[in-house]
Amino acid sequence: AVGALNSQPKPRWYSNRGTYVDLAAPDYLLLKDIPSFIDSHGYNEAPNRSFYKGTSFSTALVSGVAAVLKQIGDISSGQVEKCLENSSRPLIGLTTSESLAVGSGLLQVGSLVSLYSTNPECPQIQDTKRSPDSTNQDSG
Repeated sequence: AVGALNSQPKPRWYSNRGTYVDLAAPDYLLLKDIPSFIDSHGYNEAPNRSFYKGTSFSTALVSGVAAVLKQIGDISSGQVEKCLENSSRPLIGLTTSESLAVGSGLLQVGSLVSLYSTNPECPQIQDTKRSPDSTNQDSG
């Protein structure tokens, strides 16, 4: 499961919570064009930009990154999951409840690319599930 984070980054009140959460991703500043008026030629005369938020957006970000990784590498779905978790950034200073919403941490595409490029099978794969107490510690 994926948790939803605001810009702090802190879990949203509606975020998934529990030991089943694998990692978290932002759910903010996601814009979508909403047509407000279509003229006779089919052009959008006055597009509205709206902010949307929710775990659906966080999950879409993680799913997109996972799909790209799966496409470029001949690795199993389990390896993709572990690569995502191992490349995530642990979040510090969270309450116990908040830590249950972030799993191994914040999705980090740059770290994932670095990890995967050094060894496409993600040899550093290990159990990245952290207890709430260890999530609160600064990893340096």
